[in-house]
Parts: sequence; structure tokens; C-alpha cells
Amino acid sequence: SGTAGSATSSVSLTATGSANGGANAYGGTGGGVGSGSGLVGGAATSTANVSSTGGTSGANATAYGGTGGYSLAGNGGAGGSGTANAVSTGTGANTVTSNATGLGGTGGYAYNAGNTGGSGGSGTATASGTSGSGYVQVEGAVSGGGGGNGYYGANGGNGAAAIATNIVSGSTTGNLYLYQSASGGGGGAAYADGTGVFGTAGAGGNASSTL
Repeated sequence: SGTAGSATSSVSLTATGSANGGANAYGGTGGGVGSGSGLVGGAATSTANVSSTGGTSGANATAYGGTGGYSLAGNGGAGGSGTANAVSTGTGANTVTSNATGLGGTGGYAYNAGNTGGSGGSGTATASGTSGSGYVQVEGAVSGGGGGNGYYGANGGNGAAAIATNIVSGSTTGNLYLYQSASGGGGGAAYADGTGVFGTAGAGGNASSTL
């Protein structure tokens, strides 16, 4: 099976009037295998850098890690990472918005007792916004990928943790709104084989948000 493709998306924009730019990246799915471990999902990286010298400015970046590959007689592949970064800059009393979301990919499925679904991928993000005296709104979100399911007695994979520690920042002499969130990935389910033998379900990922 082939290796999952990584994805990179970036936008850089400077304008004398209003400016809005967005970038989305989607990692590829890892290849499935008949034996051995499924391949890791592709990493995704998204960057938006937007600046205006005479109007509103908005930057949005979202990255989706790819899903891990399945395995019929081995462990599922891990989900890919998702990394997003957004920077928005304005001047004077102009409004500035910035939003970044990083989502880890889901782990791949595993089949048959003794094997385990892939673990979820990590999600990371940073966002910042700057204006002279205008309203600034900055939002950031990170999400760990879910663990892959286990079928026919295989175990479910663990969900990825999500940690958001000061991932948003902003500067203005006017009103400033900052918001961030973190969501841990769900554990993979475990389904019985034909004789009623179950594997163990995966653990959900922890989440922490500190601002």
C-alpha cells in the first residue's frame, strides 16, 4: 500500500483596503494492508497571514489530519496530525479577525483478536490578531483524532489528547475578544468476533485549555 500524502496550504495577503484570506489543508488517508500495520494518515499544515493598511482584516486557517490505514491482520495506522496557524493585522480603528483550527485524523481500523485500532492524530493551532484601536476577535481550536475501531475481537485505538495553552493572542487599544477550545479524541470501539469474544475499547483523549 502507498504512503499517505501530506498536505500544505498557505495564503499570504496584504492590501490597502479590506483583506480576507483562508487556507484549508486535508491530509491523505493511509494505505490499508492485509497484514502488518496500516499506514499513518498524512499530516496537514495550514497557514494564513493577512494584513490590511486601510480596512478590515480576516485570516482563517484549518488543517485536517488524514485517517490512518486499516489492517486485516495487524494494527491500524495512526491518524495524521493537523496544524493550523493564522495571523491577521490591521491599522487604526479597523476590525481584525483571526481563526485557526487544527484537527487530528482518526486512527485506522483493526481486525481480529490481538490487534488494535490506530491511535488518533494530534491537532495543534495558533492564532493572533492586531489592530490599532479597532475590535479584535481571535479564536483557536484543537481537536485530537479518534481512535480506530477494532472488529472481530480486535481492540479499539486510543483517542488523542488535545492541549490548548495560550494558543490565541491579540493586541488593540479597543475591544479584544479571545476564545480557545480543546477537544480530546474519542476512543475506538471494540466489536465481537463470531464467537462472542470482545476486545478492549480504546481510551478517550484528555483535553486541557488554559488561557
